[in-house]
Amino acid sequence: MANPFSIGSLTTLPRGAGAGTDNITGKASSGSKIALGLGKVDWSSAVPYDGMVQMKVKTNATTPTGNKILSLYLITSLDGTIFTDGIDPDSASDQSSKINQALCVGVFTNIAASTTYYFDTIDIPAILGYIPLYWAIVWQLDVTAGGFSSTAGDHSTKSLQESYA
Repeated sequence: MANPFSIGSLTTLPRGAGAGTDNITGKASSGSKIALGLGKVDWSSAVPYDGMVQMKVKTNATTPTGNKILSLYLITSLDGTIFTDGIDPDSASDQSSKINQALCVGVFTNIAASTTYYFDTIDIPAILGYIPLYWAIVWQLDVTAGGFSSTAGDHSTKSLQESYA
């Protein structure tokens, strides 16, 4: 009998670093917090049993001011259209005013300029207790000055899906 499990390769999130529409590289605060989604991931046609996200981001050379907080959130959807808090994970517009019920999956406080931040691996089903049909990662940078490096290679926004064959 063939092995019924398959492990996909690490892939960049749909709007992650270096993607065609990149919602992280070079993004900066315009005087208040900013939040953008890294694109929706569709698990509705697969039979996943696990999935993980690995992320690292690097701040730019501007000294962060204000609250100096970097957060990651996990949002989900049943239909791929309506996500937690009404956030659009594919939008290039700031979504920070919508974050309310989104699940926080990582936080760094007192962030500094020109620094790389590595988030713990996020095991989506383990955190949620179920396998969502659609999900997305949203980052929020709560600073009044500062942002992310403009070099895509300074960031890594990868996911991995494990599924039944």
